[in-house]
Amino acid sequence: MRIQAQSIAKCLPNIVKKINEKLSINVSELEGMPQNLVSIADAMRAFMQIISRAKETLKKLLIRGEYEDYPDENKMHGTARLAEMLNAYSKDLLGDIPSKGCFLAEEIAILEEARDISLPNFLPKTAFLTLLQMKVKEVSSMPHDFVSKVWYYIEDVVLRVLDKAAENYPPLQACTRRAAQNLAEKMRRKSRKFVKEFIEMEMITDYTCNSDYMKTWVELMASQKAFMERIHNHPNFQAKMSINIVGEINVSHLRGMHGGLIEQAFDIRMRLSAYWKCVTLRMVDVLALHVRYAVKKLVDNELERAILNEVMGGARNGIEKMLEESPSMAGKRERLRKSIQMLKESKEVVGKIIDRITNVIL
Repeated sequence: MRIQAQSIAKCLPNIVKKINEKLSINVSELEGMPQNLVSIADAMRAFMQIISRAKETLKKLLIRGEYEDYPDENKMHGTARLAEMLNAYSKDLLGDIPSKGCFLAEEIAILEEARDISLPNFLPKTAFLTLLQMKVKEVSSMPHDFVSKVWYYIEDVVLRVLDKAAENYPPLQACTRRAAQNLAEKMRRKSRKFVKEFIEMEMITDYTCNSDYMKTWVELMASQKAFMERIHNHPNFQAKMSINIVGEINVSHLRGMHGGLIEQAFDIRMRLSAYWKCVTLRMVDVLALHVRYAVKKLVDNELERAILNEVMGGARNGIEKMLEESPSMAGKRERLRKSIQMLKESKEVVGKIIDRITNVIL
């Protein structure tokens, strides 16, 4: 019996060790489960903690550029992705003036339709505005596409953060998702309205206080003399030439046209080339500021207000629904409790066996 007891005694410490390990895992898992809410006050505290955690995470991702919560998920690195989208939009927009047909063809056609009984050496104001409106309309879809892309991205980030924060409360999770989706659509509409009004402002008048406009226009007009010589003295010059900003052009189609009309068309084109940089820079700068402001407003104020309205609204609000634990969560909690109780009892039984074996050996 003593030999048999010694053999069993060697195995029991390992059994106790495994019981302790399993018991520690189950206790940690039970403690890590969401609090079993029993009152409205408990549910309200849990709800406010969820909102607070979600807001802080969104501030990190979308405002401060801190990514420790999602170190390996580049898609969740909000400020970096927004800057990436802005740079792509800027690169597409800050290019040459969109043009159709041969060089100065559009300008000449507009000038011909803007003719009036007046002195010939004045540029028609309507000609420049008409041309400006045409060019702004041609790129007007780009800022709209940019803000839509931004808000779809922000919506995805917000939904992921809220889902994670409320993952232990499915009824609340559904409410927060609905509130976030409705708010994102609302913000998207506001941005589209802002862009629409901004585009309309650009087409109403031509103005800039940027001194680079006059400097650039003067530099561009310096090539007018060489340009006109290519047209009038065509036997001595090639039809192709290069103009700063505009690039290489062909003037063969302009030979034989009225010189005064070509000079006016050239002047309008150079004015627009100089002014176009001001227009496109405004389209980038203003939208960059708008996006930053709108995102901060969403995270600081709008999101919490929208979720509160969604959760507290209705005949039976979401706070009350939080008191109802899901069947799967309740089942898991009960299984862990039973497992912990059984492991504790097993540990006591093994302890008694060890004591008895010790007495036999001695």
